[in-house]
Amino acid sequence: MPKPKSATPALDKLVSVHDQSQVCGEFMEWLLTKKKFVLCKRHVHCEECYTMGLTKTEFRAKYEDKTLGKDSVFRSRFFGIASAKELARGRFNAPQCGASNAYVFANVNIETLLHQFFQIDPNKVERERRALLEQLRKQNAA
Repeated sequence: MPKPKSATPALDKLVSVHDQSQVCGEFMEWLLTKKKFVLCKRHVHCEECYTMGLTKTEFRAKYEDKTLGKDSVFRSRFFGIASAKELARGRFNAPQCGASNAYVFANVNIETLLHQFFQIDPNKVERERRALLEQLRKQNAA
């Protein structure tokens, strides 16, 4: 006879991996706090690397008075100087973050990593919890 489909598959999975998750989480906490390890990841350039976090209008306003001609030999040696083409586009042609081929701190928490590792959707878990609570409220009200 086939097993009946659970009404709370995400919660069931969370319960089934609880012990493993607890051990993994404690180990990671130990690495980060006691051994002073840090989590890093390779930097991937994003739009902010080219715009310095500015909108096109802000970019143009900030850099228009520092424009050099397209043939300037100094263009690539100075930070904060935009060419006429870059001003028109509202962004630098090359990233300005200074983090090419670099590692940066990974801004994640242990719980998020564990959810990803065990393939558990925390939003789905929360929806299932709320549905269970609502069901219990209805049963207690009757």
